Amino acid sequence: MAGETRPRPSIETLHGLATHSGWELKAQSPTRISGSVVITIAAGLPDRRRCDADTLPKAILDLLVAHQVIEDDAKAVDVRTRRDENVPPGAHRHQRG
Repeated sequence: MAGETRPRPSIETLHGLATHSGWELKAQSPTRISGSVVITIAAGLPDRRRCDADTLPKAILDLLVAHQVIEDDAKAVDVRTRRDENVPPGAHRHQRG
């Protein structure tokens, strides 16, 4: 409903999600990519709550920079996000192309 506010996740919750995502990324043993990159994100939704598609790329780019997969998110020349029913809820899929 208009005017309703959702509770924001706590800092501890966000930190836990970032830590979990970091370990998931490390388990995939990504190679470092230098120079310009094109990022395409296929994401599953965690649940039926409203989720803005524009918040996901920032979190993923920050994760890729923090774990030195890409040098700088400013090197992303194209970033696309889409929801994908084939991706498990709350997950994202990446591929090197």
